[in-house]
Amino acid sequence: MLSMWHALAFVLKVLTLPVSLAAQLAMGVGALLCMVSAGMLFFVPWPRAAGMALLGGGVCAAGGVVYLIVYIIIERIEDKAVEQSGRGIWG
Repeated sequence: MLSMWHALAFVLKVLTLPVSLAAQLAMGVGALLCMVSAGMLFFVPWPRAAGMALLGGGVCAAGGVVYLIVYIIIERIEDKAVEQSGRGIWG
């Protein structure tokens, strides 16, 4: 039987899906910006390329932090649901 915690975990997974996807997209864009700035070192002055690398790294790190926070919250609620119901993942 599903508990309130199971329902809450499911609702949060559905509601935070756009946030998780946006965080993953930010990590990808940040990593891409870092790679592009590394390639630009040969064509532009190094301070501009270094600034782009720092910006890309910051965007990537921010996306990772947001994704991690959402993941931790959902995992704690799922753990609470398993604890309350007395049933593990495999039944």
